[in-house]
Amino acid sequence: MLEASVLGKKLEKNFNSLVFPSNDAWQASVEDLYSDIRTWFSTYREIRRQYLSVVESFARDSGRYFEDAQQNLATLKSTAKAIKERAIEPSFDLLEQISVQLGAVRDEISVIRFT
Repeated sequence: MLEASVLGKKLEKNFNSLVFPSNDAWQASVEDLYSDIRTWFSTYREIRRQYLSVVESFARDSGRYFEDAQQNLATLKSTAKAIKERAIEPSFDLLEQISVQLGAVRDEISVIRFT
């Protein structure tokens, strides 16, 4: 049978070992690791909070894109037209000029007679 004084002493001993741990090397190592884990967890929570904020902002901004589909389609068409006028059509003109020049060079080469 457990006596109250023995049980009280055991409880006090267990309480003291948890609240006031002994200062051995193992305990210090565990406390350092626990501190590191708490620091990393805090860093993880901050990174996660920032990530969720960015994703939420991206989703909100992406949603705005679809609010006015007609305007967005008009913008895309005008952008495509500008690209065509500034980049694609001049490239074909340049290719045509080069083709004419190469034809002229070919004609000049064919006239040359080697003796």
